[in-house]
Amino acid sequence: MRILSDALPIQFWPYANQTYNEQQYAFADTIPFYQQFGIGDSIKLQLVDTDASKEYLLLITDLDNNLIVPLAFAHVSDYRQLSFTSGALDTPVVDQCVRFYIAEQVGTFDLTFDFTFQDFNNTIIYKSDAINFSSDIPFNSSWGTKVIGYKGIKNFAGIRYPNDDTYFYLRVPCQFFRQRPKMVQESLPLSGNQVIDTFVGKGLQQLMKVIYMPDYMHNKLQLVFQHAASGTVLIDGKVWAFEEGYELSIPDEKSPMQMAKIWLSDSNYSIRNSI
Repeated sequence: MRILSDALPIQFWPYANQTYNEQQYAFADTIPFYQQFGIGDSIKLQLVDTDASKEYLLLITDLDNNLIVPLAFAHVSDYRQLSFTSGALDTPVVDQCVRFYIAEQVGTFDLTFDFTFQDFNNTIIYKSDAINFSSDIPFNSSWGTKVIGYKGIKNFAGIRYPNDDTYFYLRVPCQFFRQRPKMVQESLPLSGNQVIDTFVGKGLQQLMKVIYMPDYMHNKLQLVFQHAASGTVLIDGKVWAFEEGYELSIPDEKSPMQMAKIWLSDSNYSIRNSI
């Protein structure tokens, strides 16, 4: 059994299938989407395979499929895992769009050899769309992104937990600063039509407004937020709870992308008063 989770920070498609950017949609504009990461962002990937004899490689290529660097997945129990930052690779990927391919390793490869993409062509099983690694991601009135860290304490969405107790990280274009209080109240009815408050609690919520992304990215982000139920979701050094629904905008019929919004609760902010 082989599993490549949709909750990973990078989306992969079977090699024989079309990626999001390769597809066309009837009566809709073609708008490509390029996932963006900083060159210091940790990229962590995991592939589950119960066949202990199988090994896998991540191939990073330019957009012309020239091989930049192959990386070996480490064999851990029934899954394979690797982590890297693009700026720290032997051949750094900086201010460049690249593609990821996952190849099933046949035989033994010495990764110091000078391979080409074609050397692995018959063993490639998954591919990604173009990923943009930037040394300077704008953060201003016109654009901004946030890095979301997430991990679980049990297996979820095809990812094996616990593994090495480090986070997966996803960067998404969004606005994340508007706040609102969340009041919780318990009351006790008394005689004479009187009511007394026995508990009043105050929390703090913050609105994440996700800028235009395709459906597969919204699905990925919802899986990330679901980690709050049996794990941790981390943004700006704070732990956040997922207490409300993920609300997609009304779609533009000509656009394959949508916006979304979600109110997240600050898990460390709670003021309580009770009898």
